[in-house]
Amino acid sequence: MDRRALGPASSPSVIVSATLQELQDKTSHAVTAGGTLLPMSDVIRIATHAYHYLALFDGATGQALWLGRTKRLATGDQRIVLHAAASSSSDSPVDP
Repeated sequence: MDRRALGPASSPSVIVSATLQELQDKTSHAVTAGGTLLPMSDVIRIATHAYHYLALFDGATGQALWLGRTKRLATGDQRIVLHAAASSSSDSPVDP
């Protein structure tokens, strides 16, 4: 199916889990959220056209350590205000 026919709001989301070693080897499989094995070559191909979200977990405890994304969710104006609030020398809270 041609993705352009669906429009940008209909872009599919694929959630996969893989170790760094599996990703670097490019020969293994990732596991989708539904439990399907997806060849790493397909994961890499799909990822070239995607916004990436990376979640890092502690290997021993499973505790979430970090969540990052390639697309900024805040507008330029919001980032300026957040920076100004964080670097303010005032001890009083910033009014919204």
